[in-house]
Amino acid sequence: MKSVCLALLMLSLPIRAGAAEFPLALDGGKPAASISLPDEWKPRDGAHGVEGTSPDGLSFLVAKIIKPDEQSAGIYNDETTAYFEEQGVAFSHVKDDADPKTTDTDTKINGLDTFVSRLDEPTVFKGAPTVVTYYAIPLGETQTLNIVTRGPSGDQKLVAIVGTVKAIP
Repeated sequence: MKSVCLALLMLSLPIRAGAAEFPLALDGGKPAASISLPDEWKPRDGAHGVEGTSPDGLSFLVAKIIKPDEQSAGIYNDETTAYFEEQGVAFSHVKDDADPKTTDTDTKINGLDTFVSRLDEPTVFKGAPTVVTYYAIPLGETQTLNIVTRGPSGDQKLVAIVGTVKAIP
């Protein structure tokens, strides 16, 4: 586990040089966490949270604080999935009564407990395979940082950016 955190920290070091740190808050309240996105990703506040797209357009990240309940998480994930589909991400067809297959793990990012869920169903962006990953980071009992990424398998830029997340006391 320590090696995972160390790897995330080491990967995040090059990102910080030309990056902007974005404070994240629930409903415009006091910031509870921050994430740094590289300047060349042209980060912006969007309807779904702080968003950024890699210069080649293949990798994407969105981060937002939500209430830590299943309804809020479900709404956010549905909105994000619809947004991905608008961008041209093609999800494989899953039967209406079936849950998509995922690989779920628990880890820590900068000391924060993190639930990671990677969608195992085939997804494609601009004709190339892409991986969609959800991160849920509880920030106390009243809020959770949700991060959703899409990018080529093994995209270390996304791992490094997620590794910049930190809690704001």
